[in-house]
Amino acid sequence: MATRRVAHLGMAAGRPIRLTGNYGLHLAILEKGALMTAWHDMATESRKAANEMVKTRFRPCLSRAYYAVYSKVTQDLIAAGAPIPAGREGPNHPGHLPTGVAASKGIRELIIQRLTNLDVKKRRALSEIVGELYTLRLYADYRPSIDVEASDAREAVSMMNTVFESF
Repeated sequence: MATRRVAHLGMAAGRPIRLTGNYGLHLAILEKGALMTAWHDMATESRKAANEMVKTRFRPCLSRAYYAVYSKVTQDLIAAGAPIPAGREGPNHPGHLPTGVAASKGIRELIIQRLTNLDVKKRRALSEIVGELYTLRLYADYRPSIDVEASDAREAVSMMNTVFESF
């Protein structure tokens, strides 16, 4: 018999956020405002972590930089009324495949279609940054044979900070 796990993650819009489930963790269903708050908090935490790791922990820095941007953009997409796939609380992660071809529509296509508060050039630039960070995250997390260097971490943090400061 599986053990039921519950982890209290804090508060969002005055309600507790908990991860619960058997064998896996599932975020409790939240209203739109609470979900946006949760994504904002995750973006802030991941950005802080990436900035702290940039000089010493290059692989995890790339991962945190991507997730900071993913979380920030997800918050913006939810605010814009973008559709989120059933069973998820954020868009799919398409990024770029190693060949440079978009893997699927997901978050990058939603940026182009739904973030209409940005001009088309900015939406394309944001979509490209998300794709580049996703590719770096995949290499950092799943390709131990590839060296991840300080310059990679600095570039990822630079792209992350560009998103937070310019979009």
